[in-house]
Amino acid sequence: MTYHQAAHQILQREQKSMELPIVAEMAFDEGLVKPRKSGMSRDNRIRSFVETVKRNIRDIFNNEPKLIHPNDNLNLIALPEKVEEPKTLDLQELEKEETIPIASDAHEIKQDELHKAIGKVSNYFSGLETYISSLIWILIGAGKDVGEIITSELSFHRLTALLRCLFLYRKSDSAEIERMDSILKRANDIEQRRNKVIHSLWAVNSQNDELLRVKTTAKYKTGLKYHFDRTNMEELQKLTDDIVYVISDISQILIAELNAQNKEK
Repeated sequence: MTYHQAAHQILQREQKSMELPIVAEMAFDEGLVKPRKSGMSRDNRIRSFVETVKRNIRDIFNNEPKLIHPNDNLNLIALPEKVEEPKTLDLQELEKEETIPIASDAHEIKQDELHKAIGKVSNYFSGLETYISSLIWILIGAGKDVGEIITSELSFHRLTALLRCLFLYRKSDSAEIERMDSILKRANDIEQRRNKVIHSLWAVNSQNDELLRVKTTAKYKTGLKYHFDRTNMEELQKLTDDIVYVISDISQILIAELNAQNKEK
């Protein structure tokens, strides 16, 4: 029999509130339990019993909620007091209470739209990274597996730097290089905007559906700063659109490179 089972049995039998040390003494004297370790002093046995039962007191309460009730403040296991019938909640009354704001369905929908918009930014940006990496693999000319080994651990900034270096190495046409520089400049700008979106705390103003972006920074020069930016869903959609445009431009170059390589074979 465990310590808390012994305590439970004694309380059911005695039907009164009892201090845990007294319950422990009765449990050992009646042979309901044995010391955890041989040679333990009486004080140590009682202390071990009390601490164990206190840890398991919630288990006892859950097993027999009608018979016993734990009172942690007094270190007692007491009989339950009379429980009043729960009052029926009046939702209309709750809505009138200013201290308990209940979000409207429209506000919930706006929050869902915000979460979806942030998710789209994250997902499309991952697609942009994949297209840039794929173009790097093609320019290296060593196959996908080797390309993955080279690019998989690179930051976005290093990916774009590597792509530009390879492009300069492979190309001599100034117009092509200028076009690539323009694309990579847009890509790096997008990364900065994406980072602000992903690494910020967002909230929706329930009054006017305005979006609030909260960003905390701690820089060497400026120290701790809190940044609060007000924006709207259109700005997030514009970022997604800009990502798609860069993906489209990168994919055109990627397809052209694949076609050129196929002709050489």
